[in-house]
Amino acid sequence: MTGEFHEAVTLSLFTNSGWWGNELHLRPIGSEFFKLLKERHPDAIIQKCRAYCKQALQWTIDEGHCEAFEVRPFYKGYELVINILFTMIDGQQREMIIAKGQYEE
Repeated sequence: MTGEFHEAVTLSLFTNSGWWGNELHLRPIGSEFFKLLKERHPDAIIQKCRAYCKQALQWTIDEGHCEAFEVRPFYKGYELVINILFTMIDGQQREMIIAKGQYEE
């Protein structure tokens, strides 16, 4: 995964979708992750996390950066971990793991 793609994915996931800069772009960026702070039920958090990630990352397919992606959120103890598997245009798979506010490839 290139550094630029990784940065763009990170911005898409962790920028609030209500970000003022969206008024300057044809395709708004950001996610609804901030809404997870209000959710208390683990199963609902998993479902909403998956939906918010899919919505925030759809541009990766629409703009031809990857063919598909799969979002797999899960709990490790009390910590929400998000595993995203991208199938790139060349067929290679790239994995991104988000945990404790840190990102791994």
